[in-house]
Amino acid sequence: MRLPDPTYPGRASENFQAIRKNFEALGPVIRTHTVTAVLDFASIAAQTQSELTVALGGAQVGDAVSVGSPSSLESGLSVTGYVSSLGVVTVRVVNSTAGAVNPASATWRVVVQGYG
Repeated sequence: MRLPDPTYPGRASENFQAIRKNFEALGPVIRTHTVTAVLDFASIAAQTQSELTVALGGAQVGDAVSVGSPSSLESGLSVTGYVSSLGVVTVRVVNSTAGAVNPASATWRVVVQGYG
């Protein structure tokens, strides 16, 4: 982020310049992208996983992904997400139970944060 130069001279200008250098040293501003999508996973066999993809413009491989699962997510399931290709986030659901689980169709939220 580049801050403009102040229009007044003197000590205030020196302080402003120091503050501007500190901001510039922080590096690029974080990019944040979010989307909601209805996901309908098929039945997930015991001790396996299933993946579905969500389009999310601006998402880049290596970005941090947070997945907001529905409050009704079935017991024994865990969720992760990752950017699998430019603009595409993969949501992975793992079934750690001893039996098959068929998650109900529901609305999920995906949030991606990028640095640079």
